[in-house]
Amino acid sequence: MTTLYCADCRSRFEPDDRHVWIQAETRSVDDRNRLEDFAMCPDCWADLTENWGEPV
Repeated sequence: MTTLYCADCRSRFEPDDRHVWIQAETRSVDDRNRLEDFAMCPDCWADLTENWGEPV
């Protein structure tokens, strides 16, 4: 089974544990856009986003 690590605190969890997936897109003017996937534990996600506004 695959083990996931939180992108923020680096804690370890299994894919069937509660977690948040984040997909980050780096956009570039020369059309070399890059997508990256990250996993975060729910506590780190809540700490990171507590002062964010509504999604666009």
